[in-house]
Amino acid sequence: MKTMTPLYETFFSTHPEEAARLLESFSMAEIFRVISQTQPKNIAHLLSNMSPPLASDVLLRLDREVLVRAVPEFSPTILANLTARIDPEQQTAFLKRIPQTVVKELTAFLEYPPNAVGSLMDPRVLALSEDMLVEQALAQIRARGSREMHEVYVIDRNHKLVGSVPLRDLLITSPDERLQAIMERDLLTIHPLEQRDHIVGLFNERKLFTFRSRI
Repeated sequence: MKTMTPLYETFFSTHPEEAARLLESFSMAEIFRVISQTQPKNIAHLLSNMSPPLASDVLLRLDREVLVRAVPEFSPTILANLTARIDPEQQTAFLKRIPQTVVKELTAFLEYPPNAVGSLMDPRVLALSEDMLVEQALAQIRARGSREMHEVYVIDRNHKLVGSVPLRDLLITSPDERLQAIMERDLLTIHPLEQRDHIVGLFNERKLFTFRSRI
């Protein structure tokens, strides 16, 4: 297997966010070529800094040899976040392809008690990095092809929710503006271990349709 030159590897390790933004502009075939030739720790750096929907898709399709080397290098919380975005049937197959020591760590993050709000969450929302440009965000939305989207969620480098941006704001904002400059920061969130009954009361009281979960 070919490997990336030391210069590329240094760029990936010292500037993972910039490298991730660059990779996101590549075709899926090019992304796979680069990732497959990269050192395991840098694979984790790159995918951890890419937009979660794209990173999950790449992770799911990686060759088992590359996957086995790379997944132990991820932060467990970030790896769990990416894994949770995979459809249940594909997720089961994915977990069989990675080291069982990693699977045990992931289980604690992926499983919530039956009465907890976390068991109802849909983690496959579009979440984008706070340093992403508006034009890059719009490209991600077009690639996703969803007509049900009204806002995008904004995350920091640790995949923590830090804001949201209504779709209408993206459409009227300068393409070279960053999401962190236009996002709404005052979000109403709930913990995934909150009980369902409590949340139902909040939905009725505040006339809400969705809640953001904080992990």
